[in-house]
Amino acid sequence: MPAYLRRYFLKKINVFSWDVRDFQGVVLLESHNFDTMELISSQEIIERIKHGEIVVIRRCLQNIAMHDTVVAEILRALMIVCNEGAVSYVKKHGIEKIHEVLPAKSLSKFYEETEKVIPELALNIMARFNFFTLARRTPFYVETGPNIRMMYPYDVMSRELVSLRHLAKTIGRGKVTLHGPHQDSWFFHAFNTVNLWCAIGHVSEFNGLTFYPTMWGKQLACNEKQEIDPHYHLGRGITFNLEPGDVLLFMADQIHASTINQTDKTRLIISMRMTFEKPDYYKNFCYYDFRRVKFFSHNHRMKAKVQRFPHPRFFLARSKGFKRGIIPPATEIPLSKNQYLKTRSGNDPSIIVFRSTDLVHNETRPLSDSICVARYDDRVMAFNRFCPHEGADLATGIIKDSTILCPWHGLRFDSTTGKSLCQSIKPLTFFKCHENGEWIEVHTQRGGV
Repeated sequence: MPAYLRRYFLKKINVFSWDVRDFQGVVLLESHNFDTMELISSQEIIERIKHGEIVVIRRCLQNIAMHDTVVAEILRALMIVCNEGAVSYVKKHGIEKIHEVLPAKSLSKFYEETEKVIPELALNIMARFNFFTLARRTPFYVETGPNIRMMYPYDVMSRELVSLRHLAKTIGRGKVTLHGPHQDSWFFHAFNTVNLWCAIGHVSEFNGLTFYPTMWGKQLACNEKQEIDPHYHLGRGITFNLEPGDVLLFMADQIHASTINQTDKTRLIISMRMTFEKPDYYKNFCYYDFRRVKFFSHNHRMKAKVQRFPHPRFFLARSKGFKRGIIPPATEIPLSKNQYLKTRSGNDPSIIVFRSTDLVHNETRPLSDSICVARYDDRVMAFNRFCPHEGADLATGIIKDSTILCPWHGLRFDSTTGKSLCQSIKPLTFFKCHENGEWIEVHTQRGGV
């Protein structure tokens, strides 16, 4: 057996136990679907997320007595990698300021240290979450590889992108670098996988996670690099503001993406995956180490016993490695929202003309291969079609709160200046527009609005 597989086979996972009297009770459960938010009971959670809703569980980690434990282990790793002064600084200013004492070059060692304890902590979180929050006593399955995701402010990241991308090749996407819109099944996770996305520090709509609910139930296409087809119109995304200890719960095939960090704070979360039934893999390709967990009790002590060894199919899948042919085939999705506007030819080739009625309020449409247009608050705008960050098609984006919103990473550009909150990213270029009755003229030579 290869050495890299032997470590899974020999890995001993402890039996977890806790006093059921430590449980504080769930404070608030929210189910979200676009602009609606509804308070729900713990008994409704599983059915809600199976129907494509995203559930926010407020103060979840505190309620199951795990938040402080996770923070303590992160600070322990920081002490080893840096020094006591770094730990004192983070304790004083908040874990969101960890980037000020933990340079990008030290992240590799930091991840090595956290890897020693975070897998066991994550198993404990999932066991307590099932027992206390969901009030479940039946066995479930956990993936033994949780993820610490530390997204530094992008203006900090931009100075260290080479080293961060190199680290991402080792530890995976979406941990220290951004992950575009995706479904977890592209990466061979089971169809029935549930994600627990746990906020350790503060998370905002400017640095968190974006969901695209209109794509729920559809299997999207990806390229050989497991990146989304750039022509998809994903629809309006939703994001969340989270306090430390809050948890997002959602099905792993819900389309989701990292939101670029447009703040001056590090977004630090821990994510983990589980299933309530046996993992349902495409073509039975069991690429991840899922273990069965069952409960038993004695007096006031509750214990969660974890399966000793991975499933034999796991070793078979790992020996085969990644294969393009085992990514689920895509659903045929119409792209009508991404159709070019019909234009009228004129005497001046630098001016593009189209009908005013073809561009409705709060809509973005492609005008040419390099320019798109939008109407917002009775104003017409024309600007670069592709995002200066990573080239997302802004013709498939939306206008929100007077900003042009990138569909891939949630980067917001001011609709007047073209600037974003990330100073290291070039602003959008606007083109002069003139609406005259039933026609709109766009001057494609660069100029002001």
